Amino acid sequence: MNSKNSLNIKVSLFIIIPAIIIIVISGMVAIMHTYNISKDMSLIIADELSDAKLLEMRDLINNELNYMKSIKLVAEELYNSNIRNRKIYENFMDKFSKKISENAEAVFLLFFPNKIDDDSIYKNDSLYKNINGQFGIYMSKDENGNVSRFGGENLELKLSFIEDTIEKKKCI
Repeated sequence: MNSKNSLNIKVSLFIIIPAIIIIVISGMVAIMHTYNISKDMSLIIADELSDAKLLEMRDLINNELNYMKSIKLVAEELYNSNIRNRKIYENFMDKFSKKISENAEAVFLLFFPNKIDDDSIYKNDSLYKNINGQFGIYMSKDENGNVSRFGGENLELKLSFIEDTIEKKKCI
């Protein structure tokens, strides 16, 4: 009987071992294929998500650009209509800043020296003293969405910044 049991065990092992090996190999192949497929799918999904985010960012930038262009156009129209009263520009910027986008932190409007009234009149005004009376409005928004106007002392205005911007625009 002993030899019969031994033979049964050998036959069983002869059948079971190859079956286990086949199961392990097929499992490994399935895991590798699943990994490759999921990796490819992950790359496709990541690519599609990045395209969607890019379109979202472009839309956001275009909306912000249109907002800035509207401020520019209104300010130019006021100036071309020979309106040189600072209060009118201040009211205009106040209205625009109330509609400032949730994505924007600040809006800034600046004119060259002596373009809006005589700058020397405003040299001691707290809103303009740091920029030598030059007309500039800086409206900023905090994290709660409250809009505030900062005076010239809060601005780190350098004329080279403006001149460099104008020079670059002329080159375009």
